[in-house]
Amino acid sequence: QSPKSFINGCQPAPRESVLRDHNPTCDVRAYSGGLQVCKHGWTLLDAAQGQPWPDQPLTYFQKYRFYYQEYEPALHVVALPRAVWDIGAFIGEYDVPQCKRGTPADECTHEIWGVVTPQGDDLHIAAMHFHCHAPTCLAMEIRNN
Repeated sequence: QSPKSFINGCQPAPRESVLRDHNPTCDVRAYSGGLQVCKHGWTLLDAAQGQPWPDQPLTYFQKYRFYYQEYEPALHVVALPRAVWDIGAFIGEYDVPQCKRGTPADECTHEIWGVVTPQGDDLHIAAMHFHCHAPTCLAMEIRNN
């Protein structure tokens, strides 16, 4: 896909549940904003809205600090292959649907799931890392089915 187009990396079940649930991450028509509107020249407006500042590009600055250490061949070896898997269209964002008005807080839950099968048959998991934003995340699990 072109970097200037909406990225829909959502996969059908059983790979993940976001496409089945019509999550806005998967469909630009329901997308209300996020990482995908930060592309060069993009604005996310209703069809009837004009660009309010077409001749005034938004400018922002970022500051980075890099640390490094000298390369030592005996220490810097690739010991394990790395596999990365992301749920929610593989783009690093996901829309949590709002509960219906009047839903008690303890009944206002939402679940997202996915299935991944790593390549190879001699796998030994050394570490797994989850990412979730509190307080919205109640639990994260991995199961070997």
